[in-house]
Order: sequence, then structure tokens, then C-alpha cells
Amino acid sequence: MSYIKLISRIFYYDNYHNKINISSMLPFLGSIVGIFVFTITFSIMESIESDMESKISNFIPKNKLYSNDIKLDEIESINNILIKNNINFFNFEEGKFLIKKNNTYKILNLILVDDLDHLIKLKYDLQTERFKDQNLKFVAGKTMTDNFSNHIEIISTTDINMITSTPKTYKLNLDGLIDFDFMNFDNNFAYIDREYAIHKNIKFKSNNKYLFIDDEINKNILSLIKNVNSDINIVHWKEEYTNLFNSIIVEKYLYSLFGLFIILISNFTFIIITSSTLLNKIKVLGILQVIGFNKYIINNLILSFSLFQNFLSLIIGILLSKIFFMINFQYDIIGKIFNNVFLIDTIFNLSFKNIILVSIFSFISIILASFFPIMMIKNVNIKDKLNYLN
Repeated sequence: MSYIKLISRIFYYDNYHNKINISSMLPFLGSIVGIFVFTITFSIMESIESDMESKISNFIPKNKLYSNDIKLDEIESINNILIKNNINFFNFEEGKFLIKKNNTYKILNLILVDDLDHLIKLKYDLQTERFKDQNLKFVAGKTMTDNFSNHIEIISTTDINMITSTPKTYKLNLDGLIDFDFMNFDNNFAYIDREYAIHKNIKFKSNNKYLFIDDEINKNILSLIKNVNSDINIVHWKEEYTNLFNSIIVEKYLYSLFGLFIILISNFTFIIITSSTLLNKIKVLGILQVIGFNKYIINNLILSFSLFQNFLSLIIGILLSKIFFMINFQYDIIGKIFNNVFLIDTIFNLSFKNIILVSIFSFISIILASFFPIMMIKNVNIKDKLNYLN
């Protein structure tokens, strides 16, 4: 009798009823479910994290140098340093305004830029639908307008008309739409050129002024900037969104724990069912010892059975996950289940890291689970095995 056939006869075959023991398959099926759940949840969260990082890096400056408390001559010195080192930057100032859409008022984050047309060409050209070829003065997120009008009326939250005692309103010509396709940016973000804002007498009374620096700043340049003013605050985009990415990482591992929990339950079930199977077939093990199978070989049978079953469950679980993502690519199952709350155009894929993590955890847990039935059989001598339930 072959080694594999012997394992299957001991662990999968019920001699009393002369049929396959279905209960011995439960840990195997549970492991498949656990591996499938882990790989799906981990891959979804990891893909969202990667896609968010890509989206943010596309639209947010690599560095922000806050200039609220910096003197004008210091800002000029910093500008000269950046220009000499061929670093792209823009002077930004953010303000809060109101915009009326669908008979409701929403907050508009309006960003004042020194040279809007140059910014669009440098940073957002591929995502921008232009209504004219050059000299863009005012652009907004793609869903800011719900009609065919190229005009937007904004309402100041800080400037009051002294005659009417109502907030000042400004009717602006829309020169283009930006397809941010990220979070809620398309609904509440817009850019305006400084000259156009002055022409329309739009006043910004915010304390959110900074240099939009779309290049990495090395240590030498940073030291030059710090020489101008040691208290200058420069924030890298990854630092700015640290809390967001940390929360995604925490959620990724918390959701994935559910799959690992299923694997642990399956392995606990494996201990119970395997131990019960071995006790029911303890005479068979005794006979095997009589004909020359020592305890080392029998222990290898148990360990081989557990490792083979675990390896097979890994293959099937990972294949099912791969098939699920292929079907999702065609029919957007995840988007329909979560009612399209994933506003990011994410393509979900299994990563090598994901497979390695679940494989390591699965193999370690099944090896530990194998120790109990091995130790249980080891403590029963050959005479007791042959006389068991005699």
C-alpha cells in the first residue's frame, strides 16, 4: 500500500460504515474558507491603500512649506533658493466659500494660485478638461456644475456687503473642470488665479498660506531654508496623511484577523477530529507498529496528513480568491456589495506578500495543531493499542 493511500485510509475512511468520513473534511473546508476570507479582505484593503497613495501623490504637493508667520523678505529668500535649485513651487492660499448646488449650499475649498495655467500644465494637465486653450483663470472639480453653464456663483464666508449686510457673491467664468476622482475633491475643490481673484475683488482672509512644492527637498536645500528661518514648517504629503494611512493599515489587519480566526477554529477542529479518528483506529496503529512501523513513522504519517491537507487548502483558497477577483473585474461585485462606497477606481489583485503571510500563519498553526494527536498516540504503548476496545 502506498504512503498516500495509507494516509487516506487512516484519516478519511470510516471502516465501521465502509465509507468516506465526511467529518474529517471539515477542518480542510474551514481552512479553505479562512484562507479565502483572509486573502480577499487583506487584498482589498491593501489595494485601496496603494490606490489612495497613488491618487494623493498625483494631486497633493510632495511638500508644503507653511508661510503664515514668515516675513515677506524671508519668503523671497526661500523662493530664490527653490528657483536656483530648479524646484517647482507655487504660492497657495486656501479659503472657504459657499456654493449653491441643487438648492443646497455646500462648502467650497477655493485655492488661490499665482499662475494657475502653469500649475494645470505641470500637475493636472491630463485630468483637466479645458474650455479654452490657454490662460486658465478658474477651474473646479468635475461635479461642481450640474448644467451646461460655464459660470459658478460663490458666496464669501468672511466678506460682507456693507450696503445690504449680506455676504458678498461672485460670479466666476469657469475655464475648465478637473477630474480628481478622489474622495470628495470633485464636489468641493476649485482653483483661481491670483490676478483673476484681484479683478473680481475676491478677498481671502484665511491663515492657510503655503508654498506648493512639487519636488522632493534634500537635506542640503532643507538646511538652506532653515538658515533663513529655523522655525519654518515643511510637511511632506505622507506626514500630512499619516492618520489616514495608519487607520487603513489598522483596518486592513483587523478585517484580515477574521480570516485568521476561521483558520484557527479549523485547526482546533482538526485537533478534535484527528484525535477522535486516531482513537477509533488505534488498533490499526498498533498493527502497523507490529509489522514494522515505529513511532517515528507513525508521527510522520500524522504530520504528513496535516501538512498535505494544509497545502491543498492553501492552493484551493488562493485559487478561489484569484477567481473571485477575476469575476469582480468583470462585474464589480465588491462595488455592488458596498453600494459603490469605494470611490477610488481600485483594481484588486493578490500580492505575493499576501500569499506569504497566510501561508506562514497557516503552516505554523497546523504544525502546532498536529502536536496534540502526535503526543496522544505517543503516550499509548503497543499493548494498549492492540487491546483497545477488544
